[in-house]
Amino acid sequence: MHLNTEAKVKYGHAFLFQPYPATELGEFTEQNGHMNGSFEDIGAIAWDSSIIIRDDKEKLYMENFQRWFALGVEYPWLEPLIRLAIKVPHNKLTDSLYWWIHKLFKGYAITHRVHPIKLNMRTILKQMVHFLRLEA
Repeated sequence: MHLNTEAKVKYGHAFLFQPYPATELGEFTEQNGHMNGSFEDIGAIAWDSSIIIRDDKEKLYMENFQRWFALGVEYPWLEPLIRLAIKVPHNKLTDSLYWWIHKLFKGYAITHRVHPIKLNMRTILKQMVHFLRLEA
């Protein structure tokens, strides 16, 4: 997070490691029993969870840190709050709150820095509806 902040990236995003087949790390992970399941168990949205074996606490911290990473890069002063947020268990309330914060922030970052475009109110509302319909 600190490195991305110093590099002044336009949008910081972290991915969770996935041991893909036919890669050195994938083969190493499989051969040494570090996978919970098999390569077929990697989900469609592989950046939200990993099949790497971790205890529940480590897994929660990694997944939650990945979730809050972009905001921590953008607003480094949030780090103390993020250190607390990564310990919050998944539940409907926290997952919904995160989903809304993530969608709104990512939409803002993409339209203002990654692919800056001039928008009128009609286009903004149309894009919001489209963006919110996308899978979480």
